[in-house]
Amino acid sequence: MLLSIVPGAPTMKFNTALSFLIVGTIIFLYLKKKKSSMVITLLSIFLCSVSIFTLFPYFFELSFNIDNLIVSDRYSRKFPGRMSIATTICFLVFSTASLGKLSKVKSFQKISDLLVLGIGIVSLQVIVTYILQILAKSSVLVFNSMAIHTAILFLLISIAFSAMSSKGGYTYLLYENHTGSKLARTLVPFVIMLPICLSFLLLFVLNNEWITTDVSISLYTIAYTVLSLLYLYHLTNRLNKADIKKKQLESSLYNTNQELMQFKYALDKSSIVMINDPRGIIEYVNDKFCEISKFTREEILGKSEKVLRSGHHSKNFHRKMYETISNGEVWLGGVKKMDKYGVYYWVQTAVIPFKNKSGDIYQYLTIGQDITRHKWLSSQYENLKLKTKEMEQFTYIASHDLQEPLRTVKGMSNILQQEYSNKLDKDGNACLEYITSATDRMSHLIKALLDYSRIGIHQKREKIDCNEVIDIVCKDLAIIIKETKTVITVDPLPTLLVYPMEFRLLLQNLVSNAIKFRQENKTPKIHIGSEKKDKIILFSVKDNGIGIEKKHKRIIFAIFKRLHSLDEFEGTGIGLAHSEKIVHLHGGEIWVDSKLGEGSTFYFTIPLI
Repeated sequence: MLLSIVPGAPTMKFNTALSFLIVGTIIFLYLKKKKSSMVITLLSIFLCSVSIFTLFPYFFELSFNIDNLIVSDRYSRKFPGRMSIATTICFLVFSTASLGKLSKVKSFQKISDLLVLGIGIVSLQVIVTYILQILAKSSVLVFNSMAIHTAILFLLISIAFSAMSSKGGYTYLLYENHTGSKLARTLVPFVIMLPICLSFLLLFVLNNEWITTDVSISLYTIAYTVLSLLYLYHLTNRLNKADIKKKQLESSLYNTNQELMQFKYALDKSSIVMINDPRGIIEYVNDKFCEISKFTREEILGKSEKVLRSGHHSKNFHRKMYETISNGEVWLGGVKKMDKYGVYYWVQTAVIPFKNKSGDIYQYLTIGQDITRHKWLSSQYENLKLKTKEMEQFTYIASHDLQEPLRTVKGMSNILQQEYSNKLDKDGNACLEYITSATDRMSHLIKALLDYSRIGIHQKREKIDCNEVIDIVCKDLAIIIKETKTVITVDPLPTLLVYPMEFRLLLQNLVSNAIKFRQENKTPKIHIGSEKKDKIILFSVKDNGIGIEKKHKRIIFAIFKRLHSLDEFEGTGIGLAHSEKIVHLHGGEIWVDSKLGEGSTFYFTIPLI
């Protein structure tokens, strides 16, 4: 019963069934992750050999007697046990395609895909022939010699083998999600089924002799045309709706992209933007980043974000930041960083982790705002508030509690000197001199303290030429400069908006200190310079004096702090405290770079306004 499903039609031979078993084995081996290329090659060669030996008797008077070699065919009327030409050719083509698929040459693989497509076309033609009941009544090439179930199996094999070829097979064109594939999925069923159905009806009508041949052909043509036009109308309507929707989506996408471009423009203009991978390697930076960090894109891309670290934050700080972002959470905070030239700057930072579809973090977006000036202002504001409070207390004490008793002591000392100096011995007069000297010094200290508290009060900024200020300072200190033979050199200085009286006092303090703390038997040399760095001016006052020990570099700016006795150097110890307050009043910083015995360089910054 299985040999010939349709009575009187060609049968499936034993060799055909055996060949299908070999084909199924080849496809199974191809589907395995580790395919056995050697086994596939041997099976394909065997199948190819069987096909060639089967074809020989059809074209030559030579037989290898393989038709009934295993099983004797007692059912087939014509060529018992021998596969038909169409069947044999299909197996020969499949074995060739199988060998070509194993090749690493792409052209051979493409030929294999075309051969498999040919098998599908042949098998489909045979199936159509059976559907239209042509069978043995009317020969259509060689297709009437293949069994119906043989044709169906060849069609399934063609589809399966093509699906294994990924983008190379014809089935790929049908199941992909592209526009062409969608159109093919819509057209193919109609293109195949409509002619078959109409032809079936046409033959049915002709066989029953209901109408003449010419009328039936006319009706066939009219029906095919009308149905094709209706389907075309339906398809066109669907495509037009899809196209309208596509244009709406394109318009929406365009508007969205425009908004995103505007957002990006605003972000680039206002914020520092950096993107790095999970390892911290920088993949993207914007212009604002390059402007603040002083790195070019070529210099920074591919580097680790660690090159921007200033060393200000602890390892625990960076560890907590990484723990937050590695858990997929946004980290917010202020970070002190260092630019290409070693200058520090502060950034208010947001680090945003990006995840892929599987939930893994593939990059980090860092958005920052330069808050260096705000940090300075905040720090200076807090310092000024604290020092203002201290000075208010000092001023109150100096003006109310110290001045009056000091005047009393000084007055009584004068009376003692005037009335009793001739009655006191040498030691007594010496004591009176010590008292008078101490009260004079105390008076100077109180005056210096009052001057310190008044710095910046009721003053306004003015535009001044710093070169002129240096000239005034040198004239005020002309006597001591001449006495000490001090050499002062000055680079061209800028014009700034500053508090004039305080700025002059700042330079005078630094120059007079450089002269005061000179080395014996060495001509004092002082050099004053300036340099513009972004939005600040960096001043320097360099001398060749006695220098300062490293441990004293910060405490020298404390009020009334002295590193030397009065016998060595005169003064109240408040000059550098004055200087620091004046620099802070302008929103800048002051520090010293010095080495004992080799001189000092005082640096201070004045922000540009």
